[in-house]
Amino acid sequence: MPEEDLYFDDTIDVRRLVKTLWQYRRWIVALTFGAALAALLVSLVLPPTYEATALAVMTPTQYKLQFDPRIETVVDPVNMQMDVYTGLATSDNVIQQVFSGLDPLPVGIENIKGLRDMLDVSGKNGLLTFTAKARSSQDAARVVNLWVETFVTEANRVYGTSDKEQLTFFQAQFADAGERLQQAEDALTQFVAQDEVSILKNQLDALNSTQRDYLATQRSLVVARQDVEALLTKLETRTENAPTDFADQMSALFLELRVFNGGGNYPLQLQLSDPVTFSDASLSEQKQTLRAILDIIDSRLEELDTELQALEPQILATQGELHETQLERARLEREVSLARDTYTALAHKVDEVSIVTQDSVGQVRIASTALPPVKPASPRKLLNIVIGGMLGAMVSMGGALALEWWREEEPQESSEPMAAD
Repeated sequence: MPEEDLYFDDTIDVRRLVKTLWQYRRWIVALTFGAALAALLVSLVLPPTYEATALAVMTPTQYKLQFDPRIETVVDPVNMQMDVYTGLATSDNVIQQVFSGLDPLPVGIENIKGLRDMLDVSGKNGLLTFTAKARSSQDAARVVNLWVETFVTEANRVYGTSDKEQLTFFQAQFADAGERLQQAEDALTQFVAQDEVSILKNQLDALNSTQRDYLATQRSLVVARQDVEALLTKLETRTENAPTDFADQMSALFLELRVFNGGGNYPLQLQLSDPVTFSDASLSEQKQTLRAILDIIDSRLEELDTELQALEPQILATQGELHETQLERARLEREVSLARDTYTALAHKVDEVSIVTQDSVGQVRIASTALPPVKPASPRKLLNIVIGGMLGAMVSMGGALALEWWREEEPQESSEPMAAD
C-alpha cells in the first residue's frame, strides 16, 4: 500500500467545486425556479389567514377608598405576575364564555378546541397582547375583541375591587355583627338591671367600718388596761391604812370612764369645793375597784375577739362576691365594646365596597381594540417564494455535487483487479 494512501486529503478544491456547479447550472437554475414556482402555487392555493390584535393594561390604583384601616385590600393587579393573567385569559371559563358569545362561529371553527387553537396571549410590564387568527378579517377582529372584553370583566371580578360578591359577603357579615351587638347589649342591660355592685359595696363598707371600730376599741382597751395595771401597781406599794390621794382617785375615775365609754374621749369639767371630800373610799376599796375594771376590760376584749373573728369571713365573702360581679360586668362591657367595634368596621367596609362596586372601569382595562386587518397574515407569498427558491437551489446544488462524486467513484471501483481464489 503506498504511503500517501495512509493520509486523508481534507483540502477542498474550490475550483473543481465551482466547475462542477457550472457544469450543472441549467439543472440548478431550473430546479430553483421550479421550487419557487411551486411555493407560489401553494401560497395561492392555501386559504388566507388574518390576524387581529387587541391590548389590555393593568393600571395602578389611582385612589384608595378606605373608611376603616382595620380592613385593608391587599390585592394589587399591577404587581401580580403576568402568568396569572395569561392563565386566566386562556382558562376554560373565559374561553367558554367567548365561544358562547360568538354568533355565528368563525369559519372553520366548530368546537372550543378549534377556538383555543386560533387564540394567543402574551404579557409584559402590565400590558397583555391578545391575538386571534381567522380566515376572515371580520372574524379575527370580532373574536379578539370579544375575548379581551370577556377577560377584562373576569379579571376585575376575580382580582379587582368591583366584585359584587364582596359586597354580598360584607353585607352578610355586617348583619351578623349587628345581631351579635344586639345580643351583647341585651345581656349587659339585663345584668345592669340586677346589678348588686352598689349593694355589695355598701355592705363591704359597713363591715369594714365595723371592723375598724372594733379594732380601735380593742386598741383603746389594751392601752386602758395597761394604765389600770400601772395605777394598781402604784397602789400596791402603799400600806393598807394609808389614805388615798386625790390624784389617784381622779386617775381611777378617768380610767373607769375610758373603759365604760369604749375608749372615747369626752370633755369633762369638775368643780370641787373641797378635794378632800371627793371620795371616802379606802385604799383596799380603790384596789378592788381597779381589779373589777381589769375584769371588765378582759371580758370586753374577749367579746371583741369573737366579733372580729365573725366579721372576717363575712368581709372575705362579700369581697369575693363583689369582685365576681365586677368581673362579670367588665366581661359584658368588653363584649359590647368588641361587638360595637366590629359592627362599626364592617359598616364602614360595606359603604366602601358599595361605592367601589359602582365603579364600572376597574383596574384591568382595555387599552386598544382590534380593527379588521386589511392584509392577511399568511400565507406570505414573497417570503414563501424566496424560501422555496433557496431550498430548490440548495437541493439542486447538493444533488449536482453528489452526482459528480458518484461518477468519479464508479471507474475506480471497476478498475480494481479481482481477488485470487
